[in-house]
Amino acid sequence: MDMVKYSLLFLVLLVTTTYAQIGPDGTGTVNGYTIGPGADLSGADLSVAYPSGAYLSGADLSGADLRGAYLRGADLGGAYLDYADLYNAYLYNANLNGADLSGADLTGAELYGANLTGTIWSNVISQS
Repeated sequence: MDMVKYSLLFLVLLVTTTYAQIGPDGTGTVNGYTIGPGADLSGADLSVAYPSGAYLSGADLSGADLRGAYLRGADLGGAYLDYADLYNAYLYNANLNGADLSGADLTGAELYGANLTGTIWSNVISQS
C-alpha cells in the first residue's frame, strides 16, 4: 500500500511541476523558472512545460531577458512582452495571439508558424 501512495505522490508532483503556474498578476513559476517583469530567462527551455509548449498565456514578461530561450509551441496569448529581449529566441509554432511586443527586440527570433493574430508590434526591433 505504501508503494501506491508513493506512486501517487510522485505522479502529483510530476504533473504540478511540469505545468506552468501563472497567477492573475501575470507572474509565477514554469519548470523552476521565475516568470515576471524583468525575469532572466536567457537560454531557458520552456518547450516541455506543457504538452505542446509552455502555458504562459497572460504572463507579464515586460522587459524580460529571453535571449536564446526555447519556446517552441508556447502559449503566449495575451502575454506582456513589451521591451523584452527575444534576440535569437525560438518561438516556432508559438501562440502570440494578442501579445504585446511593443519595443521588443526580435532580432534573429524564429517565428515560423507562430500565431501572430492581434499581436501589438509598435517599435519592435527586428532584423528586417
